[in-house]
Amino acid sequence: MGRKIKLSESIGLQLKEFRTKYKVKGKDIAELLGKSPAYISKLEKGQIQQIEKGELVKITNYITQSDDGYYLFCEKIAEKADAKELDHDIWLLNFDLVDRKLPISSELVEEIRRRMKELEISPEELATYINQNEDLSLEFLLEHKIDPNLVEKNVWVPYQEADSIEHPHSLIFLEVESKKIEAFINGKVKKCEYIFPYAIVYHLLKWEHKKQGEILDDALSNSCKAEAEKILLKHKFYSLSVQARCSEQSSSEEEYIKILNDFDINNMEYISAILEEISFLSKYDVSYTNEKLKSIVENMENCDSSFVLAYMSLSLVGIKDLQTSIKRKFLQDVVELIKEYSNMAETGENIERY
Repeated sequence: MGRKIKLSESIGLQLKEFRTKYKVKGKDIAELLGKSPAYISKLEKGQIQQIEKGELVKITNYITQSDDGYYLFCEKIAEKADAKELDHDIWLLNFDLVDRKLPISSELVEEIRRRMKELEISPEELATYINQNEDLSLEFLLEHKIDPNLVEKNVWVPYQEADSIEHPHSLIFLEVESKKIEAFINGKVKKCEYIFPYAIVYHLLKWEHKKQGEILDDALSNSCKAEAEKILLKHKFYSLSVQARCSEQSSSEEEYIKILNDFDINNMEYISAILEEISFLSKYDVSYTNEKLKSIVENMENCDSSFVLAYMSLSLVGIKDLQTSIKRKFLQDVVELIKEYSNMAETGENIERY
């Protein structure tokens, strides 16, 4: 059985906004799913309590006509959530810690490699230790009637506490391959989910305490969890929930920026540079600039936004010194080329996705 996603009126409304942004009709999604239009209406009103993750992936990818639809929709939901929601909503928790892929710095890889060497633990031994899932004791599993053999691995799943009927807690059974750990410490993994290096660092810290003869009680385990999060944060590897907590706790924008990784800082700088150039053009000719900005917004809203970005990022440096008349001719040629490809779409000739 696939992973279930709990829906609410708010998420349903955002799904409708996501669909209308891409100008997709509800009846077309209903046809895609083999459902009635009334089903989509109820879905967008939050009257359907849960949905299979695979079905939501199918819907959102169809809406964007790309493989990134689910990711884009989840990002839209997550950016409006606070740290508490990101930590406790199981769907967002899985997106944040399991589904999102984050760039890995060489410094983080080096620290993990160093710690493994100092502890004299091999990838095989570490994977075996992680897969023991010792935090989930037999007593705990029996109390909550959880069969590890029936639980999906490497995703957060809900379980019910007697004192928390409306707000279930969550747990995760880890199942890590030694080959993935080996590839990670050899620098062959460039992006990965947050939970993977977190699990590695957390278990290395526990292994270290064990070697020193300490007893791993709840207090020490919680201390290791906090330390693992700090180590990852030191290397600018953080989840959305960690980022949200840091933002909420930062007393100034400068303090918050200090925790951002180079990728996020560069992103802010690039956006700032683009805005600066647009501001300059606006002062020169605001009417012309608004006309072009309107077209850019329409392209981003109505087309595959990653394709639009790829198109806009094509290097023009090689033609920067051409005469203005030749540049105009170049732009006209591009317009004609777009018309040619538009006619292909109209006649049903599909271009393979880039």
